[in-house]
Formats: sequence, C-alpha cells, structure tokens
Amino acid sequence: MTGRDRANLGNPAQTAWGDRIVITRNAKVLGMMNGDLATVTALTERKGQIEIAAKLDEGRLQHWRIAEHPHIEHGYALTAHKAQGASVERAYVLAHERMSAREWSYVAGSRAREAVHAYAERHTAADRERIMGRSQK
Repeated sequence: MTGRDRANLGNPAQTAWGDRIVITRNAKVLGMMNGDLATVTALTERKGQIEIAAKLDEGRLQHWRIAEHPHIEHGYALTAHKAQGASVERAYVLAHERMSAREWSYVAGSRAREAVHAYAERHTAADRERIMGRSQK
C-alpha cells in the first residue's frame, strides 16, 4: 500500500490520501480530541497494520495505527453539534423545521470566519424568522 492508496478502515470509514476526517473519540495519548478535524497525508501498511498520517487543522502532523484508534469519520460535512468549538473558513448551514432554533442557529452560524451560507426548503425559508428565532429552552 502506498501513501495514496485507499484504505478500508472497516466500520469507522474508508479513507484515502487528501480526505478530510474528523476524530470521533478522545485519544489523549495521541493528542487528539473528539471533534478534531484533519487531512489525511499518508496511508501505509506495516506488518499487516494500517498506519495513517494526518495533518490536524491546528497544524500538527499526527501518525497512528488504525487498530489503536479507529475512531474517525469523513469530515467533509458535520452536524452543528459535532462542529461545536471548530472554526472553518465558510459554513454551509441547512435550516430545517425540526433542527432549527435560536441556539442551534447560533452554533451553526458562528463556526465560520469568512462567510455563512444558509439553505432551506421553500416552506422553511418563508418562515425562517419564526423557526430560527424560537428558543429550545
């Protein structure tokens, strides 16, 4: 397996060089926390075990064996809850009657440094002030 081959990581994810991933469980020994985002920089196989190298969004390069920490998923799109605490250049937010409220709207919209793009179904968009303005408390 070369650094650019696709690896079947089993249940957590299938990933390849260049993919965005999100860590789904704390790995304090590795210095990774639930919700950390990263980009896969290499995949290698050594002694029958797959090793992954990923550049965390904070800038640090991390290496680990998948068997030691298989808790990753693709990180191209995240729920507002999973993205809580993360910062991104642009956020694309899908507003929906069942998911939207003032608190959720704030969390989803405050992730972006540069721009927030909100999308909604036609009936939700027409009533967005009421839907996104109500409180869940």
